[in-house]
Amino acid sequence: NLSDGTVELVVEGETEDIELFVSAIQERFSGNLTGKDTEEVITGEQYNSFEIRR
Repeated sequence: NLSDGTVELVVEGETEDIELFVSAIQERFSGNLTGKDTEEVITGEQYNSFEIRR
């Protein structure tokens, strides 16, 4: 969560897989979502870990 209370989600993968994932998130949390911004970034970087910050 960001300091203003919004949630930022970074997803890496094939375009079709990402679209399916985003659709599932939107369906599951439809009552809590008030907006969505997306940005495609093409890099050679691959994520190899997952971290929850509190």
